[in-house]
Amino acid sequence: MVEGLLADAGIQFVTRNAQLQNLIGHGQVGGLNPVVGPIEILVAAEDASCARELLEPRCDPAWAGPARDVVEAAEDEISRRVRRLSMASLMLSLLWLAGIGSVLGISFGLRALKLSRVNPGERSPLKLAFPGIVLGVLGLLAMLVSLRQVVP
Repeated sequence: MVEGLLADAGIQFVTRNAQLQNLIGHGQVGGLNPVVGPIEILVAAEDASCARELLEPRCDPAWAGPARDVVEAAEDEISRRVRRLSMASLMLSLLWLAGIGSVLGISFGLRALKLSRVNPGERSPLKLAFPGIVLGVLGLLAMLVSLRQVVP
């Protein structure tokens, strides 16, 4: 919609992250991919005031309500994913599963940390992600030490 308004007004623009929304990460969450960030539309400095005047009527409270709902839904989805990844990280690291659980625990813990940067308000699940990563690393180190003793 914004691109159409700017093009109709003859304002040249460049978009950033538009092609990456469904390419990287867990897909599109509420119109925003938490890995690559939001779509950015850049206009030249001399066209900025015209673009602002053109788009400002669309930023009134009647338009902001649905946008706020989408942002809140995306933040809730990200919080749920961080909680699930953190719990999976800790559980898999505890199970070990001949090293596979440790590798998956580290991976899920790091993904939870990366997603938590998008929604910094929810920090409590990270109390599970950190121990999951640490236990995963300790499990891998224990496996390497035991393999070194078995294989001369």
